[in-house]
Amino acid sequence: MKKIIVSVFVLTVLLILFSFIPDTVYAHTADRLRLLAGKRLFIQCDTGELSTKKIGKSWHILKCHPVSPSPTPSPVLTLPSPSAQPSPSDTVHQPESQNPSMTLWHPVGSHDGLNVHEHGDRPPQWADDFSQKNFGHTVVWGGDESTPDENMMKHQAYKGFSMNASGVDLYLRHHSQSNPHGRSAPFHSYEVYAKDSSNNVSFWQGWGFYGYPEIRSQRMTRRNEQPGYDAVNKITWPGRDQFIISAPDETDWNNYLRCEQWYGHAGVWSWDLSITICGSSTYYSVDEHLGTIMDKTSWKRTGATGSTRRLEVTHYGPQNPKVNGEILPTDTWYCVKKQPDENRSTGATPTWILGKSVSGPNACPAGYLPQYLTGTFPKKGVYFETGNTAEKTFDTTGVSLPN
Repeated sequence: MKKIIVSVFVLTVLLILFSFIPDTVYAHTADRLRLLAGKRLFIQCDTGELSTKKIGKSWHILKCHPVSPSPTPSPVLTLPSPSAQPSPSDTVHQPESQNPSMTLWHPVGSHDGLNVHEHGDRPPQWADDFSQKNFGHTVVWGGDESTPDENMMKHQAYKGFSMNASGVDLYLRHHSQSNPHGRSAPFHSYEVYAKDSSNNVSFWQGWGFYGYPEIRSQRMTRRNEQPGYDAVNKITWPGRDQFIISAPDETDWNNYLRCEQWYGHAGVWSWDLSITICGSSTYYSVDEHLGTIMDKTSWKRTGATGSTRRLEVTHYGPQNPKVNGEILPTDTWYCVKKQPDENRSTGATPTWILGKSVSGPNACPAGYLPQYLTGTFPKKGVYFETGNTAEKTFDTTGVSLPN
């Protein structure tokens, strides 16, 4: 009788102790567990890798696979040999990560623990050839032009877009995603490869400015691009500035304003890259940059994946009839300071410092990025009167967020 009482007491104590570790289960063999909606389960896969497989409407198999003590190393992106590298003070056009799946274009899919996502258009051969010739590798994501940790934290936002504008073939590698994480940043990196009618290739890279998230003339709902009182959010909006991100909230979405507008500027020496994302993958919330933007479970999802994108691109050549651009050196490499000068308190548009011509793409000083403009690129540039827009719907079959 005493043994039974002691056993019941011990079991009761154990149940009380484990009640303070919610959703925690220890299992040394295969087992069957049932979770109610909204509950969590923490699983530790000791010295192994966890996989999951759906076997029914609501059942999944989780398996802890043993890992080989000597795994085969993943392939790495081939970079120029050490003898071809510049001195440490020079800027090298190389990716943050040398894992090809993180640095090279790939079709719709998942890798490196990321969700299924897409990267738009594949780089054309002529752009890859230009990059290979000058940087020792094909077009990559996360090169030296990236904003800090951009590839590591927002890899899915790298998008390629091929188009012809004003008679120039373009490949634009932009960075954008219609969610709070993407909208919270004022700068996003870009690369522009341009093949003119003489088949010569020009190249620009750097940071594009899309407005500061804390300034309401530069971040807003779609309907509040016009000044006035917003009864839904109880805010009097100032109206839109020139370079902004405006995105739909639930009210906009229900009124069929379902596209997100990104109007960006990278300096009169470079490009204005305006991106329209239809339909936006998440609803916009006022001052969302102050929230838990990296917590994807906090995002208010629309059910769309941003599969349709429209680009409007403008380059200000020195003879542009609307805005005269910088007179830049041609048929030689020159340098531009990567991080622009800012006056964030006023919300003023940043400015970029142009450096000198240099002997080659690896000869820019630290903190500067190499650029190249051919003498045959049109002096008027690329602008709306000569054609500068294109729209595409990309395959997002199986894609989830972020994308």
